[in-house]
Amino acid sequence: MKYLALTLLFFLISICCFAQITIKGRIVSNTDNKPVSNASVFLSNATIGDHTAADGSFTLTNVKPGQYNLIVSIVGFDTYKQSVTIGETAVALPDITIIPKTTTLNEVIVKVKRSDPEREKYFEKFKEEFVGRTALAADCKILNPELLDFNFKADSDILTASSVDFLEIQNDALGYKVKYMVNDFTLRVNTDGIKTLKYTGSNMFEELKGTPSQQRVWQRQRADAYEGSDMHFFRAAIADRLEEEGFLVMRMKLNSQKPADSIIKARMDFFKNLKTSPQYKDSLTRWTRLSKLPRYTGELVPMNRKDIIRGPDRYGFYSLSGNYGMLYINYNKYHRFDKSYIRLGGTSASGNTLIAFNQGDVLFDSNGVVADPRSLIYEGAWARKGVANLLPVDYEDVKHAGYAAGAPINALISKLRVFADSLKIEKSYLQFDKPFYVSGDTIYFKAYVVQSAQHIPTQLSGVLNIDLINPANKVIQSLKLKLNDGVTWGDFTLADTLKGGSYRVRAYTNWMRNEGESAFFEQVIPVGNMAAKSVAGSSEAKTVKPIEKNVAVKTDLQFFPEGGSLVAGNYSKIAFKSIGPDGLGKELKGTVTDDSGAAVCTFASTHLGMGVFNMVPQANKIYKASITYADGSTNSLDLPKAVTNGYTINLNNSNPDTIRIRITGGSESSLDKLSLVAQSGGTVYYAAENNSSAKFFSAVIPKSKFPTGIVQFTLFSPNGEPLNERLVFIENHDELKLDLSNIKTSYAPRQKVKVELEGRDRDNKLVTGSFSVAVTDETTVPADTLNENTLLSNLLLTSELKGSVEQPNYYFTGSSAKTQADLDVLMLTQGYRRFSWKQVLRDNPEPITYQPEKAIQISGTVKKNGKPAANAKVTLFSKAGGMFMLDTLTDANGKFAFKNLLFADSTKFVVQSKVPKGQDAVTLEVDTVLSPQLIIKNMSDNAIKTTATADMSAYLINQKQFYEEQQKYGINKHAVVLQEVKVEAKYQPKIPHSQNLNGSGNADYVLTAKDIERFICGRLSDCLEGVYWLHFINGVPSGGAVVIDGTFVDPEVFADLRPDDIEGIEVVRGPHYGAIYGSRMAGGGLIITTKTGRKTNNYYRYAPGVVTYMPKGFYKAREFYSPQYDNPKTNQKITGLRSTIYWNPNIITDKDGKASFSYFNADGKGTYRVVIEGIDADGNLGRQVYRYKVE
Repeated sequence: MKYLALTLLFFLISICCFAQITIKGRIVSNTDNKPVSNASVFLSNATIGDHTAADGSFTLTNVKPGQYNLIVSIVGFDTYKQSVTIGETAVALPDITIIPKTTTLNEVIVKVKRSDPEREKYFEKFKEEFVGRTALAADCKILNPELLDFNFKADSDILTASSVDFLEIQNDALGYKVKYMVNDFTLRVNTDGIKTLKYTGSNMFEELKGTPSQQRVWQRQRADAYEGSDMHFFRAAIADRLEEEGFLVMRMKLNSQKPADSIIKARMDFFKNLKTSPQYKDSLTRWTRLSKLPRYTGELVPMNRKDIIRGPDRYGFYSLSGNYGMLYINYNKYHRFDKSYIRLGGTSASGNTLIAFNQGDVLFDSNGVVADPRSLIYEGAWARKGVANLLPVDYEDVKHAGYAAGAPINALISKLRVFADSLKIEKSYLQFDKPFYVSGDTIYFKAYVVQSAQHIPTQLSGVLNIDLINPANKVIQSLKLKLNDGVTWGDFTLADTLKGGSYRVRAYTNWMRNEGESAFFEQVIPVGNMAAKSVAGSSEAKTVKPIEKNVAVKTDLQFFPEGGSLVAGNYSKIAFKSIGPDGLGKELKGTVTDDSGAAVCTFASTHLGMGVFNMVPQANKIYKASITYADGSTNSLDLPKAVTNGYTINLNNSNPDTIRIRITGGSESSLDKLSLVAQSGGTVYYAAENNSSAKFFSAVIPKSKFPTGIVQFTLFSPNGEPLNERLVFIENHDELKLDLSNIKTSYAPRQKVKVELEGRDRDNKLVTGSFSVAVTDETTVPADTLNENTLLSNLLLTSELKGSVEQPNYYFTGSSAKTQADLDVLMLTQGYRRFSWKQVLRDNPEPITYQPEKAIQISGTVKKNGKPAANAKVTLFSKAGGMFMLDTLTDANGKFAFKNLLFADSTKFVVQSKVPKGQDAVTLEVDTVLSPQLIIKNMSDNAIKTTATADMSAYLINQKQFYEEQQKYGINKHAVVLQEVKVEAKYQPKIPHSQNLNGSGNADYVLTAKDIERFICGRLSDCLEGVYWLHFINGVPSGGAVVIDGTFVDPEVFADLRPDDIEGIEVVRGPHYGAIYGSRMAGGGLIITTKTGRKTNNYYRYAPGVVTYMPKGFYKAREFYSPQYDNPKTNQKITGLRSTIYWNPNIITDKDGKASFSYFNADGKGTYRVVIEGIDADGNLGRQVYRYKVE
């Protein structure tokens, strides 16, 4: 790897950096056996070449192991080609003899310049297929097309071409000049317009010279050309990293209806010879029809590497198995795969290739080069790429390279892969319409749930849970929302009587519960109360007791040596962080002195009490820091003691393109066989093993290897024990570009605003994505831009770190050298949250407790006489939205489950189990899902303080006027908060907890629990027979409906009810009380209330094997109201005082990357703030803030 060649003082062994081999030889003439000088000798499809010296000798250096074609070319001689296989040792070739040409150069020139009126057309066809049809082809030019010979057969539509000498192609897109000897280019177009292309030849690459900026562009575009290429595929297969590097391999499923071609041919030949017989004619027709069936169905079956890759053999070759006939290669660098067959010509299949085999197994070498290109046929992405996308075989992919070959590090990577696969990462983020609220408001939000470090919209979970938690740490509202492609939206309505304070909103999927509450999204929401004298976040003057000078008040100051260890004799970077009693950073300055009192260095915080200083600690010395805080108070602390048997990690992240890292050992520590691993989101992007006994090793790593976000570097001992850790934030500037057009800088009140949104990715390609927009009046809703939680700051930063981060959006607002330096200090002082290596390396991983929810499930257990009842019939039914009923059977353990249910919140179900005999002994238990336990939060916690708690006084005044204006016109009337009144007596319903729609006791006849107790009978039907003209047949009411706990049930259920389970029975005889229930109660009926003592969690058990159950269903979000002032029906007299001017959680850009929305301004004058956030299908994040004036 070229970036490794720059560092001469270390040795790293990696899969893509083998020993470099030398090839030596000599060229002589066939006629006189004399040396041939100035002959061009090169390895085909590589940048490795030389010219022979006067003695005919040549030397090819830096050759990687693999198979090559060695080419010798010189004017006047036939081109020589020889296959060479390179192992691990230098190669000395015997003399190579070349043969003089029998024709002169002039004769050749005359031949290729012959007049042909169709030549230009043939050349354009040739160029389109040979150079390719990708975006890079536009920057490729064939410099000497006159060397091409064309031949076209019109009757068969076949174009052939060859070159009499090397074509020169200048590729300004990748920075190469390619010399290509074309041997047998053939383009065939059949009657259906399907093209078949093949060509072979020898080629050599020369790197173009360019400016440093051109070189950077070429490096980036070479990496783009490599991604998803056949070379990339074969190299990833060798490294056993197909899935990690974005490949999904599937086989085409054979059509079972079609026999083998050999059988079809034999049977057709047989019946053709007997076609005179009618019965044989029918048979011939059948076999002809079978011959036309497709060989493969559209179904794809995923394959593992072990199913398709073998090797290496003793010659160093690997093989791709041809046993499956055809392979479908799906490439997506963001790991977003579609496992269904996609037409290869479609835009959605831009990274997919179909491979067909011309022979059995296909050999390829360690460089990812197929030994015989004719053995494979490509259709799709790889077929569209020509010379424009061609890379030399010695191309080093710096983005995917760097995976160490040592056994311990491979074991580490394997364990991390298993861990990450079993516990896939999910993260959630909520965008709110504004930062704070008052009682009576509605909190609107949009939720984004993503997977892995690439932030792909989750396909794992289909359900998101949202809780609103009050200052007393109690959940006061809960929502269950259906996720569609990782997004959803909802709202919380705040009661008028709600007390002010710091509330919290948390969001989580069931899968996130495996990581604990630290994996949940959580945000503090300040809520004010217009009736209260003070509100959370208000700017009322407070009496503050003055701090005594020269006394540090509970300030927590910690020192963090880079990498975790302060090693004697090593140049060390030491970060520090100071936190005051309010949980916020406290500025300071200080001096470090040794135990003799001599000053070593000075330091000062640069941002929010954090900073960094450098020193070289000495063994057996004690260092002390003397600190002075901004308020004048002082303190002194000892620094960590320097050790002699540790390691120092020095990482420089200041270069925009690369990371420089250096590992230095202490005087008693060896670096031999140490491993360095860099991972993000559970995926290893870099790994290397030191193979030197030197005291330090270093590397320069391109940032393009990593995704944007936090990357964890960990140093491991030779036996795989983690030693040191360093976090770094990678910024690749790959966020979405969200452009707003048709929006002005100034508007009038109530003027209509029309906005056109266009989304593009880093490569300026239009994207389809899901976005949400919030427009607020900053006069009443001022934004604390540094403290606010955003899509970028949350998903890229705070969700990966332990604890809270003060002013998280500071690091994403106005990026500069200072903000980047401050962010690096944050990485030194904040812990990594995602996992510990102890979890990864343990032999017996913890079992997965919580499974992903795709939809809602109702499950439980049926028992008879206390033992599981197998094969018991269980019925689930509900009357909500029409009659709904499902049946299932219990398994051997008495378990049942109704899966993939979609229903609205507050839907009541009846779950009933029936057994042939002994129904009285049946019990049915429904599984209830408990919410995660709440962690007690300290309201002075930094998490509270860092939330956007700007001055709410202007907002409170505005909202009070807003509500008064609404009440004035009878809109959205709010309850009046009354003073507390002591009530001496309260209403006691005749039947407690009755769900009679007419009201408790409002029926023709009523039987209470006391009335039923007076009956002396075994069955309830026996007790009621003849009472109020009721009649029963086999314990079942002879007519009318039965409603139990508010739900219509099968009348047969009544036969299983016990008298002591009944709270009350209300008898309906006519339409007076039955009308409210509709036609089902037209003939009267019984309204039965069971005793609440039978309630378990959120379900009632009111008979053997029968329960009512009301699980949490999906919430239907409210639509945000935005007045349309151009509508004549809109009341123009109402003053427009809304603080959220517009909220839209569902803006989707189309295939052209465009979307639009519009709204009307309110009456308030000032600055309006438009915030748009969202994500595209590939996980690219976008955020845009725009401000305009209303005057």
